Amino acid sequence: MTEGPSDIGETVETTVYFNPDCRQSCRLEEILDERRIPYTEVRYLHQMPSVDELTHVLSLLSGDPIQAVRVDGLAALGLREEEYRTIEQVAGLLHANPHLLERPILVRGNRAIIARPAEMALGFLTET
Repeated sequence: MTEGPSDIGETVETTVYFNPDCRQSCRLEEILDERRIPYTEVRYLHQMPSVDELTHVLSLLSGDPIQAVRVDGLAALGLREEEYRTIEQVAGLLHANPHLLERPILVRGNRAIIARPAEMALGFLTET
């Protein structure tokens, strides 16, 4: 986490759902550090957020909640993508199977994106 004022204006609460083995997660943190944007890092594989927290994060994403799921991993579990259409269903799935979370997720204020590639965060940061 970086301390200090943001180069992009007012300080807005920023959270990164992070996997240290993911290049895109690491790149996103580099982008935030370069811009001196303070953030909270959530290492979801070590301590999975609650279903309520996941529900909240998913509600901040625009589009279908299944976008937050690494769908290639569903088949290995004998699950089908069409079984997970609501935010609540996806939150439950991710809570039970944290390795399926598409990452990194960047939450800033009342909006969130899946920053894949991490450079997608650049435009998002100037909009929030």
